[in-house]
Amino acid sequence: MSTDIVSFVIPLIILSISGSAALASSMDALQAAVLCVLGLIGGVIQDRYDRKKLMLLEGGALVALYLLSAVVLIASDVLHNKALVWLLVPILMLAAVRDGLLGNTSNVMLRGIVPDGQLPKAMSLNDGRDAVVGMISGPIGGTLMYIGRAVPFLTGACCGLIVLLATSRITRYWHRGAESRCASTDTQAGEGDTKSTDEGEKGHNEQPKWREAFAGLRWLFAGAFQRRLIIASMIVTGGSNAFLAITMLEVSEGGHQAVSAGFVNASVACGMLLGAVVASAVVQRMRIR
Repeated sequence: MSTDIVSFVIPLIILSISGSAALASSMDALQAAVLCVLGLIGGVIQDRYDRKKLMLLEGGALVALYLLSAVVLIASDVLHNKALVWLLVPILMLAAVRDGLLGNTSNVMLRGIVPDGQLPKAMSLNDGRDAVVGMISGPIGGTLMYIGRAVPFLTGACCGLIVLLATSRITRYWHRGAESRCASTDTQAGEGDTKSTDEGEKGHNEQPKWREAFAGLRWLFAGAFQRRLIIASMIVTGGSNAFLAITMLEVSEGGHQAVSAGFVNASVACGMLLGAVVASAVVQRMRIR
């Protein structure tokens, strides 16, 4: 919720102070580029380190960055200095780095909490949660921005505190080295082997294979079907996102009608949710050769 709200208001804030839709959309695109590139490294990190600790780090960074952003916007309003708002740029870049390296940790961690038999249902609940958040984050973000430009960031920081509290309550989950400790409990005679195993894992963690970050890309472009699918998806998704961004910035009237822009965003999310339901029914009826 916090990330969606802040992501929605950032282009509107930049548009309101610069008057340039190109600049507002460029900032959004720059964040997406940083997120995509660092997402490859983030997958390796999330596979090799304790995911609960990574989630705590992510929540703490979210709170700190959003509070810092709110301070910048409040100072800009108090001092009537629009130039101060440009201090948001390095802060937002750090937020994109955080999202790229740690943003998917909660989804990755799901498999270490939920039994395998319940995983498909849990993943579908996650997708449903994201769809609902996508529908309501736009109007909420627009309303909060109407109250004050710093309010969405303060709300995001409060959501980050909830993330920290909820994550701290997770106690039973799979993490690297858990099998070794179980083996140590079952057989006291194997303590030496367990210690050597833990040391081997530690050494393995100290020398991560960064080539694993590109294994997914290699698989993706290895087959003709995947290549065609990804190219088609890039064209369709890129074009539709560009159309949505232009429409949202136009409806917002220079960033000053954030609530109206929020409902545009919500209507698109509703359409995507409806399309997902229809697509599921259509796919089940199609014959696969």
